[in-house]
Amino acid sequence: MTVTNTANRWEYIGDGVTTTFPFTNLIFAATDLLVTWDGALKVLTTDYTIPGEGIGNHDGGNVVFTPGNVPPPGVVVTLVRAVPETQLADLEARKALPADVVEAGLDKLTVLVQQLRDGFEYGGIGAHEGWRNQGVVKAGAFTIAAADQGKTIICESAPWTLTFPDAATMPEDFVVALYNPSFTRAILVTFQPFFVGLDYWLFPLQTQFVGRAAGSRWWVRRSLRWQLLGDATYYVSPAGLENNDGLAATHPTTLYDALYRIRRDLDFNALTVTLQFAAGTYADAIDLGETVNWVGGGKLMLRGDPVTPGNVILNTGPGINTILVAGVKSGPVHVSGFAFTGAGTHIAAFSGAHVGIAGACAFGATAGFHVVASRGARVYISAAYTIDGGATAHFKTNLGGHIGFIQAVAATLSGTFNFGGAFADADSGATIHAAAGLASFVGGATGARYNVATNAVIATEGGGAAWFPGSVAGVTATGGQYT
Repeated sequence: MTVTNTANRWEYIGDGVTTTFPFTNLIFAATDLLVTWDGALKVLTTDYTIPGEGIGNHDGGNVVFTPGNVPPPGVVVTLVRAVPETQLADLEARKALPADVVEAGLDKLTVLVQQLRDGFEYGGIGAHEGWRNQGVVKAGAFTIAAADQGKTIICESAPWTLTFPDAATMPEDFVVALYNPSFTRAILVTFQPFFVGLDYWLFPLQTQFVGRAAGSRWWVRRSLRWQLLGDATYYVSPAGLENNDGLAATHPTTLYDALYRIRRDLDFNALTVTLQFAAGTYADAIDLGETVNWVGGGKLMLRGDPVTPGNVILNTGPGINTILVAGVKSGPVHVSGFAFTGAGTHIAAFSGAHVGIAGACAFGATAGFHVVASRGARVYISAAYTIDGGATAHFKTNLGGHIGFIQAVAATLSGTFNFGGAFADADSGATIHAAAGLASFVGGATGARYNVATNAVIATEGGGAAWFPGSVAGVTATGGQYT
């Protein structure tokens, strides 16, 4: 028969009831299929069986889990073909050429090509799954040795660190494959003596190859980015370590390393990546300047503690933008759950950036601004927040920037604070949209309620002249409009 189906892997979500999971393409033996739960390998005959009618069937068959081994709700069940790269047909000279043997050989070659394609698409996994039968399973820190030549090093638990010694101590033709079967954790691969820039992370479901090159150096063949199959979270802490993968709360990384990894190592694949900040005080700015971006669309969420923002304090120095988002990104940046106590501007969006205040925050006293949108940037507000200190202005827009409420939420002033310029300040064609049907302000302030100039617009849609907090009437000038 012909091979017209190109599928090489099948993924399902367990429900605690279903025991039968189909695969829809050809395998030659039950051992040709790898079965995992959330990346953990299951055992043929012990955990599951493959009924005989699914062997050698171009339409595939079923994986049937044994009693007591039903995939729990939410578990990702993955079936991946891993046909070994062997050729067992022995054709004799000057004998009849059996068509079924030739066709079976062509079928197997096609299957191997499909496995290779699958490997490229999934960061290496599948391309060389046949190596797994010769794999060495490791569950902790491990140093590669000459005896590992030609093997696959498999990590069944993380985090762990895999270390390559001085290449000069290894055979000249040394090569190994590295496989991370986890769906959620990464493995740090390091080299001794230290090679600047060569250390890297082996991300979930990736296979990489490392070998000795000429001149006693290491070469690495690996996927450049981890393409996400689901939303991901990087955990950040004041006590985080750069050698932690950051993919679990128990192993947080640093803010710098988290930002570095999302722009260098990830493909968001239209999904959401969250930087989850642990409780504590952070003195470093969150800098997403114009040269910082990521691949694959989606959304970046900066999240502290939306229930109690005071648990996660951002305290940067004077003149520093605490959260800076500049330039058009692959997707929006959302902010939630921070207490701002720095002396500079707290949230600054520039040059086409798209920022959302998507969870409770607390804006403290500053000599700068609380929220700025400039040069075509947009800041959208969809969550209630508090104001715990004064500023030059609470809202500042200019040069075509925009700040607007998109849900009915309140900004609550915890005291009577002064805003030296104005509570809401817009100029140079910028806009502030705080419609009476959406925005509301609880509490009072001193200083001008608003200032709008040079063809800018502040729209309250019926809020009236006293809509913004303040003790002094607002001002319009040089074409500015307040409605």
